[in-house]
Amino acid sequence: MTGRQSSRHCAAMLLIAGVLFCTACRHAEEPPAADFRKDPPAEKQVLKVEPSSLHFDAGGGTQRLFITAENCEWSAIPDAEWLTVTENQGTSSAEIFVTAAPNPANGPRNGSVTVTGPDAAVCRITAEQKGAETPATDPIDLEQATAFYLGDRFQTGGKLDNIRVEMSGADPSSADYSTTEIILDLNIPATTFADAELAGSYTANLSDTPSCGTFNSAEATRIIRHDTDGHALDPLYTVGGHVEILRTNDLYRIDLSLKTGDGTPFAARYEGPISFIDGTSAPHSTLTEDVQPAVLRATGLFSSYADMETEAKKLVLQFYSDLSVLPVENMMWTLNVEPQAAETGAIEGIYKVIEKPAPALAAEDLQAGTIVAGAVSEDEAGERIFSGSWYRCLTAKNGQAELTAFAPFASGEVTISRKEERYTIDYRFTDDNPLAPHTISGSYTGTIDFQNLGE
Repeated sequence: MTGRQSSRHCAAMLLIAGVLFCTACRHAEEPPAADFRKDPPAEKQVLKVEPSSLHFDAGGGTQRLFITAENCEWSAIPDAEWLTVTENQGTSSAEIFVTAAPNPANGPRNGSVTVTGPDAAVCRITAEQKGAETPATDPIDLEQATAFYLGDRFQTGGKLDNIRVEMSGADPSSADYSTTEIILDLNIPATTFADAELAGSYTANLSDTPSCGTFNSAEATRIIRHDTDGHALDPLYTVGGHVEILRTNDLYRIDLSLKTGDGTPFAARYEGPISFIDGTSAPHSTLTEDVQPAVLRATGLFSSYADMETEAKKLVLQFYSDLSVLPVENMMWTLNVEPQAAETGAIEGIYKVIEKPAPALAAEDLQAGTIVAGAVSEDEAGERIFSGSWYRCLTAKNGQAELTAFAPFASGEVTISRKEERYTIDYRFTDDNPLAPHTISGSYTGTIDFQNLGE
């Protein structure tokens, strides 16, 4: 190689090296352009639910579910009719409530709530509920029921109303008891007396704060048994259980599965109509305790209803204690008897109070075998006029005999039998105080001085 060729070769090599150096620098300083044909990476979705299982007693109840949701929507779906949720969908973390209805069956049951998101994992929360406890004896069949509408008794601001249902019937399981009475204190949605509805499921409420769909337990809902003489035994207070009420037209079915204070299960049922009484008006009764009048004599006066066409005769029975000694107790009953009773005095039978206010009575209500409930009005001078059926008591006050205690009969029953001229009359009435009812009960054996028999 000549000197000139060597110089050209070196120059060429330097030129190539420079180009490579510049290219390398340019590649280091300028990163390659991004490929915009691909989507950016998606944000991670998270879905968690706690707890993973729920456990309910036979009476039902409500429990919480905590849902943690990040970057995903979710839905919550129960797979059983007895399970409900407060919210079934959302877009962020939330706290929802799962409610189980009472389980009327003896065996347990299972269900689940499934929480899912579009691309997140599926969360299945199992739910288990105990079966209803088998009662110690067969359910008691109750024979009559009365509902007292009490309005917003707990002052909930119009959110909740209270209804007390009184039921009673014979207890065939024991010869020591003649009747069993159940007082059931229910909480229902706010309504009116005309529209009050009992149908539904109720669980026990043991707190001081009432809630819809519960019955107030402890002293409010109780079981009272009466011995063969009609005396009330110590009440059994409830500490749990559930009640199911069904309605078909004007007929009801009430199934009670209660637990008493000593843990003993108690079962009863009622099927039939329910008499509704508006208990929001002030009662007329002044009684502060139950009464067993010491009456010694009885009089009777027959008459006809002048303003209503009915075959029954009206019989006003008056019962008195010793009139010479204060206090003097008096009872006035207005019975509807068969027409021939006014001729013969044959008033034997069973009589039940018509649980309607006097202004609402129609001719078809005044049938033989009924008793008119107590009512009170005022004359032009402002004096009280008692009508229907009452208990009254005169006591000494300020040196004079004054009417200090009285109670209208709002419900009750009378049984009358006769042997020759002597009558045996067993009676049990309840006054018109729906919040603290009192009974007027006892028995009279003797003659009745009919003032116009056969006239």
